[in-house]
Amino acid sequence: MKTEELFEIIKSMNERTDIDYKKELYNLSKQKDDFVKDIMSMANSFESGNKYIVIGVKDTPGLDREIIGIDEKDIKDAADYQQVIRDNIEPNIGLDIEKHIVKDKTLLCIIIGSTNDRPYAMRKDLNKLKKGDIWIRINSSQSKITRLDLENIYKERSEFRNIELQKLKIERNELSKELLFVTLLNDNIIYLYKSYNNLQRLIRNHLEEKEEIQETLWKYDVKYKTSKKFSDQIKKSMLKIKNFECREMPKEYLYDLLLGCNYKCYDKYSSKLVEMEQSYLYLKNNLKKLLSDLQKDEQGNNLRYDGILEFYENVFLSEYRELMTITENTCELQSSLEEIDIKINML
Repeated sequence: MKTEELFEIIKSMNERTDIDYKKELYNLSKQKDDFVKDIMSMANSFESGNKYIVIGVKDTPGLDREIIGIDEKDIKDAADYQQVIRDNIEPNIGLDIEKHIVKDKTLLCIIIGSTNDRPYAMRKDLNKLKKGDIWIRINSSQSKITRLDLENIYKERSEFRNIELQKLKIERNELSKELLFVTLLNDNIIYLYKSYNNLQRLIRNHLEEKEEIQETLWKYDVKYKTSKKFSDQIKKSMLKIKNFECREMPKEYLYDLLLGCNYKCYDKYSSKLVEMEQSYLYLKNNLKKLLSDLQKDEQGNNLRYDGILEFYENVFLSEYRELMTITENTCELQSSLEEIDIKINML
């Protein structure tokens, strides 16, 4: 909390269910039970949001609140206050202990945050407080909890857990849809990489084999008629290229999945999907042209493979590295789903 916010509370708000003013610090040696009772009562109240105990303020009914301050040397370490609560109240209540300087006076603000585990009860006897006691704050007074109070607390807690459960289920559903999309997108990216890799390997093998045969023919001055077996070798390597196939990208299915995700997911992956679609299209178009040329020239003497090879080396590999960052997203999504499942099981 900012000091300005605390000053505004002191100036404009009387004591009420979620705000309590104290003139002096708790003496944890002599007033431990008072401290525990105040914290428990406020935590069990029906007010939502943060609750504040502001120490160093004199609150006299009918008069303006007076900031009198406290001696900074008397302030205990935050861990000491938290340990007292941890030792005496169950379940534990989280506290934030803040020191502020307001009008040159030192104030201590004890902030009680989330109290979704109500009711809070005494873990053991502590002076006048007995094990199992439950105190609640209503307006500016404290009282032992009634059966009706307990019924209302359990009703609120049930409603809160149902709301939280619905939120978690919605979040899990969104993450599941994103994970399905990312997994399929990732599979297609890997398939595309393998396709390009296999095609360029077939082309390179063919070119190397062709060059090797041509050198052999030239070296031994072998005439065309006697080089039929070499010609057959070339045809075999070209046949492998002819038989190369690349499946169609499941574009419509992937786009349908992406549109089913939330807008953040769409913004994150839509450009990746477009990049992959373009790479698929380039591969299909170049392959189609290459196969068309192969029909015209069985020897492959006048074919140009450099389009596919250059694209693979200069464009696709860098695109692939960028696209593969999606794999990291898959691991993160799986971890997030596991965390949500744990939260759902705890509710």
